[in-house]
Amino acid sequence: MSFISFYLDEGGFERYRIDDDRYVPLGVFLVMDVQNIPTLGLDLLEMVDDVVSGREEVRVWDGEGFLVRFSRSGVSMQNNFLEHQRGEYTLEEVREAAESYWPFLAGVAGPEQVSKEFTRWEQKWERSHPYRGRFF
Repeated sequence: MSFISFYLDEGGFERYRIDDDRYVPLGVFLVMDVQNIPTLGLDLLEMVDDVVSGREEVRVWDGEGFLVRFSRSGVSMQNNFLEHQRGEYTLEEVREAAESYWPFLAGVAGPEQVSKEFTRWEQKWERSHPYRGRFF
């Protein structure tokens, strides 16, 4: 079981559960910046995979709520609004969290929407998504 899990609260908002408070920034990043938008989930998975595979040395996510820097030596994230909310994680921790978030996100969106989002993402970037075939 992953160190982080996700659910919808009674109001239909994305939430996370963690056992260790050091993962708060990571959980907030996923539910605040990635939200319930499959395209953003695909972007996150692609960024992580680019660094893990060595296609890119560094990737940067400059989102609505967080600035995140991905590199093989680790991932740093800073909340753009709360200076005290920052985290340092291994690339593997972030990959595990992103891969745990995707099935939750896909379940909220539904299979038809997810299929459309994969196609849309691949058309936009003119390449196959690195997770094509891993989850679908």
